Amino acid sequence: MEIVREAAEGVSTSELAARFGVTPRAIQYTIKSDEERQQDAAVPVAAVSVKVTVAELAAFDAVLASAGIETRSEGLRRLMQAAGGVFVPDAQLAVEMTRYRASLHEVGNGIAQIAKRMAEAIRLLVAAKRFAESISAAHPGRKSRHHDVPGNRADDEWCGNDETLGHEDHHEERDKATSPSGREKR
Repeated sequence: MEIVREAAEGVSTSELAARFGVTPRAIQYTIKSDEERQQDAAVPVAAVSVKVTVAELAAFDAVLASAGIETRSEGLRRLMQAAGGVFVPDAQLAVEMTRYRASLHEVGNGIAQIAKRMAEAIRLLVAAKRFAESISAAHPGRKSRHHDVPGNRADDEWCGNDETLGHEDHHEERDKATSPSGREKR
């Protein structure tokens, strides 16, 4: 493997690709394949060969497909592990895990919605603060009251029962108008 040896010596993938007439991606794939081969060679393995009838093989493939196992090798490996007492998830556990996954997904969506609403609220608060600051800058030295906004009635015009609005206690006594509840006008 000349490519692998030269790459280990520090030759760039683009140089190797030009010299061997392939793409840099092909060089990277070759290097990665060699690394995986070396890892596989480090773990001792044994091959197993089994002869079965066509019907038995079809039944085994059907069981693997229903369990979501993609290869026969993985299916045989799990079967051997189960025979040795290693924990292998069963169908009931798989259904339960699917239910938990769906539940977790719903919780995640809820958290995302909360975060989105919090971000919106923060944007609104920042905009309100900037608006208030711009009004204050436009009228320096003026003591502002929340009713001093164009379109609102002046503080001394009483326009209904303040108690129903939960609005009655924050004005200074001198600014309160006489109301049906018996408050006196200054």
